[in-house]
Amino acid sequence: MDMNLLNALPDALKERFNQLEAVLNSPGWKAIVEDLQEQLETANTTINNASSWDNYTYARGFRDALLQTIEIDKRIEADFTAVAEEQVAEAEVVQESSWEDFQ
Repeated sequence: MDMNLLNALPDALKERFNQLEAVLNSPGWKAIVEDLQEQLETANTTINNASSWDNYTYARGFRDALLQTIEIDKRIEADFTAVAEEQVAEAEVVQESSWEDFQ
């Protein structure tokens, strides 16, 4: 996340983002993601070669859950970025209204 946006977050959210970022950058998380990516390949094979509708739908759900977990870093950053951008926009509105009051 851009440092300006990170600085726009309230302190509690900034700390939470930094904690999550530390976890997602850890060697342990990287090992988990590698394992999940291997399972993803298996799920894709099962989807392509499913012998029944039940196997197909199970494999699709499993694959989707794996993808959500593998890409959680993108969702976390997007969520925190949205909050930070909202904070910046609110600060700009307050600053503009203060400037108008000053004139």
